[in-house]
Amino acid sequence: MKQTLLLAFCFLLLASYLPADAIYLKNGRTVEGKIVSENEKSVTLEIGYGTITINRAYIKEVIAEEWTPPKPAPKVALPEEAGRSGTKDTKPVTPTSVSNIQALLDSYAKTSKQKDINKIFVKIVNLPEDGDSWQLFEELVSQSADETEYLLLLLKEIKDPAVLKWVILSLGKLQVPAAVKPLFEILSGDVEMLKLAVLDALRYMKDISTIHLLRSQLPKEKSPKIKTAIINILFIAEDKESLPMLPDYLDDSDNEVRNAASNAIITIARKFTVDELRSIDLMGRLKDKLLAARQKETREEIISIFKRLKSPETVEILMSLLMDENAEIRSESAAALGSIGDKKATSFLIERLQKEEDEWTMMQIIGALQQTNDSTAIPVVIEMLRDDHEKVRLCAARALRNMTPSNFGDDYGKWKEWWELEQKK
Repeated sequence: MKQTLLLAFCFLLLASYLPADAIYLKNGRTVEGKIVSENEKSVTLEIGYGTITINRAYIKEVIAEEWTPPKPAPKVALPEEAGRSGTKDTKPVTPTSVSNIQALLDSYAKTSKQKDINKIFVKIVNLPEDGDSWQLFEELVSQSADETEYLLLLLKEIKDPAVLKWVILSLGKLQVPAAVKPLFEILSGDVEMLKLAVLDALRYMKDISTIHLLRSQLPKEKSPKIKTAIINILFIAEDKESLPMLPDYLDDSDNEVRNAASNAIITIARKFTVDELRSIDLMGRLKDKLLAARQKETREEIISIFKRLKSPETVEILMSLLMDENAEIRSESAAALGSIGDKKATSFLIERLQKEEDEWTMMQIIGALQQTNDSTAIPVVIEMLRDDHEKVRLCAARALRNMTPSNFGDDYGKWKEWWELEQKK
């Protein structure tokens, strides 16, 4: 990670359903979704839970891919005992034929309207790989608007996950409150496809009363996809009560879980006052987590949080990380100190700049000194114009232009002469 960027949500419950447009960031990360608009300053993507707008200054490359529709859900029938209980079954399952699905659904239908709905279910479950399932889904929702009781019946009785997935999504899209309890029963099971469908349905429903249930469900989950999806819902809801628990997921073994937790912490923490953050000791918990972390990725995530929240409470620990054995940790810490802009870090930044050997870290320290805008750093930055690394010299010249009223490019002699004259004033 060479730079850190605020990503409002990046990691997606419905990533598998979205077109694979990709934005490659200068910090090495990738954001995928569907580009919905762009201009000379930014690019906006639809990422399942909403949209995210990224400044082009942070973008390395934009790739707009032609969308290949997702593969349809497996057309399988689970044994009865493996349905709602969530127990796993290792016996081979056989494909569910069109006629079997139709017969199964029609056994519950009482009206011609319900049978018409069943026909849509059959079509959507048995679409070829290049079929447009979401167009049929919209038709299914439209036809089912006044048949929610029928959908609730199917939710209770149907065991075939390929069909049940679309029942769940339809109930969510129609925002049926009576579906909440049975949906959470499914969420406590083991069928990941159905659990993801439940979380998508809850997102459609926008029922704030379900947030506390999701909060309590999160520690029980082992699947990275499910954990990521729940954290993202908490993120979208800006659930303040989830903030104390989110640091626990910064050292998760899965990268998407860590990133989702990091983005959620940053967004939710900004809803707190300084006193509120101190009352839950968020910075203290993050610092403890940072010191205990073994994964470099976890440490980078926490440093990124410090950078984006710009908390003065983190200056001392970031200064200590300038001596870390890992160059990326040192460079990220320098960037975070620059973002915070606390002048009490200036002398230590100067000391570390004179001892640093890594080119990128040197550049980040120079940038941090520029952001602190402390004139005591000017002579040291001038000396960097003689460094062996061309990028360091160019970075020093740019910093001097921003720190002073003068502009001598990368001419060391002129900068040296100017500074000596300034000292005599």
